[in-house]
This record gives sequence, C-alpha cells and structure tokens, in this order.
Amino acid sequence: MSGYTKERIYQVCSLLLFAAALCGIICMVYFFLRDRTIAAADWILLVLFLLSLFLLPLHTLLHELGHLLLGAIVRMGFSSVVVGHFGFFRFGRRFRILGRIAHAGASEMYPRGAEHMRGRFLLYLLGGAGTELLFGVLFLVLYFLLPPSHALMFFALYAPLCLYEGIMALLPVQLSAGKTDGYLLAALLFRRADGEALLAVMRAGGMLYRGTFETLPPALLQDVPAIPASDPCFFMLLRLRWQYAYAVGDRIHAAAELNRMSRLFEDLPSEAREEALCDLVWAQKKGLLVQGEQTYALPELAERENASVEYLRALAACAGQEDREQILKAAAQKIKRIPLLGIRRFEQELIFGTMG
Repeated sequence: MSGYTKERIYQVCSLLLFAAALCGIICMVYFFLRDRTIAAADWILLVLFLLSLFLLPLHTLLHELGHLLLGAIVRMGFSSVVVGHFGFFRFGRRFRILGRIAHAGASEMYPRGAEHMRGRFLLYLLGGAGTELLFGVLFLVLYFLLPPSHALMFFALYAPLCLYEGIMALLPVQLSAGKTDGYLLAALLFRRADGEALLAVMRAGGMLYRGTFETLPPALLQDVPAIPASDPCFFMLLRLRWQYAYAVGDRIHAAAELNRMSRLFEDLPSEAREEALCDLVWAQKKGLLVQGEQTYALPELAERENASVEYLRALAACAGQEDREQILKAAAQKIKRIPLLGIRRFEQELIFGTMG
C-alpha cells in the first residue's frame, strides 16, 4: 500500500472519528440542558468551551503536557512546546504568539544521557496519546456517575475530543505533515531503518549532554541503516557526522559530508533547510565546499533575537570586523543556553576558538 493511500485512509478515519466526537459533544450538551431552563451560566459555559477550543484547545494542551511529563520522568530536557498559536521556547523570546502553523501542537525535548534510550523514547512518545486517552475515559466516567455541574461539564466536553485525538495519534502513518507518534512507536519497536536512525541520533544527543564529540563511538553515526534524504533524521545524522569529523580534526570527511548536504539540499525536508543553509554558508566561507558548485546566502531576519546559534555562526563568518564583534556577543549569549555540553563546546570552538 502506497503512502498516498495510507494517508487517505488516515484522513477518512480522522473524519469519521471527529464526526463521532462531535456527535458525542452535541449529545452531552443536549442531555445537560434538556430538563432545565437555560440560564446565563449555561451560555457562559458554552462560550468558554468554544473560546478555549479555538484559542487554547485543552485536548491538544494535554497531549503536549503528557509528552513533557513523561519526558521529564525518563530524563529528557525541555526544548520547546507549541499549542495552537502559542509557543514556549528555550531559545530566543521564550513566549511567542505564532501566526498560521501546520500542526495543532508540537513538543521537542533532548535526552539527558544515552542509557536505555529505546525504552525512554517509547515512553516519551506514549505520553501524549496516553494522557489524552486517560483524561477522556476518566471524565466520561465522571460525567455519567456524578451530578451535573458546569465545572464538570466543561472538562467532560473535551473527553470525546481527547479520545479522538489520542486514537489518531497512535495510528502508525507517515503524513505529508510528518510522522504520527504511532508511526515512530512502530518504527522503534520493529527496529525499522528510520527508527534505528532516530535512535542513533537520540543516543548521540544523550552522550553529548555531558560529553564531547571526541567521546562518541565512531560506529554510532556510521553504522546506521540507509534512509531517504526527505526523512528529518537524515539531516540530523548528516549534521552530526560533519560535526564529529570536524571536531576530531578530520577536515576531509567533514567537507565530504557538507558537500553531500549541498548536493541533497533540495531533497531535505523544508523544516531542515534553514539549519542546512546556515551550515552551508559557513562551510562556503571556510572553503569546505567544492568551488564552482551552488553558492548560498543567508536570508535577512526580521528579529535577530530569535536567530539560532547556527545562523549567528554563519553571519559572523560573512560579516566585516565591526559587525562581527556585535554578532559574536549575541552568539556568546545564545551558546550559553545550549543544553548539550558537546554541542555547546563545539560551537564555542567554531566561533571563538582554534577550529573557527
């Protein structure tokens, strides 16, 4: 079965389950109001529910909080979380109101240590859907067992949506917008190529939390099954490979990986191209890319405070001496907040040390 067919089946299932959830909400509201005179408190309940649904949906918030909670339990650190149009980030401005986004919610965490990485990441992935399913079942039971109240009703109305989103998150499908939690769970459990590549990236990140690139086993990043360039893990592996080679003084292999990144730039997923562009601009200025090939330029940023360390590194390589000093000051502040010791020291050396 092709990926296109699987995505269409997923969309049909999503539509049917959402319709069932919507019918459930309508029935709950009907039976709540059926034998009573509708008062102002009832209208307030419905308005608050609809406002929260569009501004800060509780079921999506629960999904992301579930990931963060299970992640914290299995020793993973916070990078970012987005719910609707609101985001909290480790870098740049901590709280941001976002424009139109592709996903209702998303969370990113990094591993603290590489031990038992497969089991820890499986629990992290289960946290989102598990929290939603638990909430949905709990409040449906409370809805039928307890006397009706406006407070109970507000949370109970989210129960069908939690069950709908929790089930959809566990379906193992690779969508055009990304992979579901269920897909990643299956990839890790059945040891598929993309699951093993993801695990290698996570293990490397866990080792770099308290170690440096020199402490990584060389086979960790090389003995990985082949995956397509469109997979986000491909770019992460490619970055780690050139960084490892550069850190241990192997400029030839670092240049080879960067030139490979250049050749496959158009095939990389869209969310990876910004980081790739920063690496390629820097490599271009350092003479690591093949001469005569495509040249790269950094885009202008409206807000410098949200610039990544990679962007500032590339900008510093392109800037004149006067501008470079200001850029280096901004980069120094950004680097301090990188949670992985290995990446932090690597960027410090590239920008301020002998490797730069």
